[in-house]
Amino acid sequence: MSALNRFRKHVCDVYRIESQVINGTTKHAEVLKYSSLPCHLSQGKLPAVSNGETPAIETSDKVFFDAGVDILPGDKLIIKLNGSKHKYTAGKPFYYSRHIEVAITGSEKA
Repeated sequence: MSALNRFRKHVCDVYRIESQVINGTTKHAEVLKYSSLPCHLSQGKLPAVSNGETPAIETSDKVFFDAGVDILPGDKLIIKLNGSKHKYTAGKPFYYSRHIEVAITGSEKA
C-alpha cells in the first residue's frame, strides 16, 4: 500500500466482461475483478442533460487508484461514497509511477 492510499476516501468494485467456455459453449459473463478497491473520485466536467427521449444526466469524471491495478477501457466501476453507489464506465487509463488515473463516464436516467 502506498502513502497515497491514505487519500483514497472511496471504494470501488470493478467488473469486466470475459469469455468463459462452459460445456463447450463460449459465453460472455460479467466477472468481479476487484472488490472494495480503495480509490478517489474526482468530479470532471459538470453534468449535462441529454436531449433524448428520456432525459439522462451524463457525467465525465476521473478516478484514481494505486499503481498496479488492472483497469481496462469498458470496465464497469461501482464506486461507493457517502453511503451511496455510483455506476461508471472506465475510459482509457493513464499510468504514472505511483498511481493510475482513469477517465470515467456515468449516466443516470432522470
